[in-house]
Amino acid sequence: MNLQERIASTRAALAAIEVSIAQVEAALRMASNLNDVARLNDQLVSLKAQRTQLQLELSNLEASTVRVSAMAADAFPKVSPDNRKAARTISKELQRAVSDRRLIDAALSHSNEVLGRVSQLRTILSGSNTTED
Repeated sequence: MNLQERIASTRAALAAIEVSIAQVEAALRMASNLNDVARLNDQLVSLKAQRTQLQLELSNLEASTVRVSAMAADAFPKVSPDNRKAARTISKELQRAVSDRRLIDAALSHSNEVLGRVSQLRTILSGSNTTED
């Protein structure tokens, strides 16, 4: 799957999540018993976490398509040679930063870690809703 296909797939998944969120929110407004409210709230939290993860993934995929070209030698005709050299150096550093996929991987890894922690918290909290005699 190429990059454009991954972007399209992520957008489609994001649209499906948005539809699911709207459906759960509508069901939540109609829920009449506490167990249904708790179950729907749990689903809503999970869907919103998935939406956040997909939004981050989409942003990273779209950012990875950005290409920064090096500045031409005559881009700074009225700038001193030292400043011109510094500007070229900064331009090259920016180009490397944009294309550095390790940043994207780190952001996705962090998001997955956060999602895992949220899932753990949800499990803990759902277990604490039971009453013991």
